[in-house]
Amino acid sequence: MVIAEPSIFLLGGIFEMNMLKNKIFCMNCGKKYNRKNNHEQCILICSGRNNYGIKFCSSKIIKEKDLLNIIKIHCRNYNKKEIDVNKIEINIDGEVKIYYKDGKISEWNSNKLIF
Repeated sequence: MVIAEPSIFLLGGIFEMNMLKNKIFCMNCGKKYNRKNNHEQCILICSGRNNYGIKFCSSKIIKEKDLLNIIKIHCRNYNKKEIDVNKIEINIDGEVKIYYKDGKISEWNSNKLIF
């Protein structure tokens, strides 16, 4: 449930998108993903693509709410009350791998979610 950008309620607590700052990386060009407000919807875009264009990096744009939902599902599945994301990788096809500090990994593509 979105209350005020960039905060959301997550398992009774508040999760700040700042907690993911400098943790989301493009596996195509190696640049970081940045948060951008795009027509009342927040997206995550590779800074290489954003700064230099699609010829430099053709990585996918990810909806922020989709990424947060993956993290939220992971927390529910493992009964976590804290976000413990270590690193997030997004490849050219838009597949997402989230590495948690406890060693667990969540993977997502448009067809399935794997824990």
